[in-house]
Amino acid sequence: MNRKQLRAKKAYERKHALEIAWRHASVCGDLDDNGNYVRVTDPIAVNALYCAFHKHLLGDTQITFKRLQDEQSRAFLKSGELAPNTVSVMAVTRDETGEFRYAIERCSGGSGQVSELLVAAKVGAANKLLSQCS
Repeated sequence: MNRKQLRAKKAYERKHALEIAWRHASVCGDLDDNGNYVRVTDPIAVNALYCAFHKHLLGDTQITFKRLQDEQSRAFLKSGELAPNTVSVMAVTRDETGEFRYAIERCSGGSGQVSELLVAAKVGAANKLLSQCS
């Protein structure tokens, strides 16, 4: 694709970001305890994906981060129990075929400072995401 086509595609995606984000979020998968992909059906998880995908479509970054509330983090299958003062972050990108990819990282402990945990969660989520796409 040349630059003009890329700009046109990006403009189209920004104009239709709500529909595109919803379409992708509503068919997204997650890993279950056995390592199998299953469709994300929890409405809270789907909404978190939708918000992150929408933010990514409107932004101009390789990876978009969204901090998750505890309720949103628990809505994903592999969340398990969240320790007190856990910070959860979702990282979102698109692969070479245009499909959305996401990863979630949860951090707690350390000094317990939210800013420190947030940075650690972002780095962890980005690393997970990049390992998925390679």
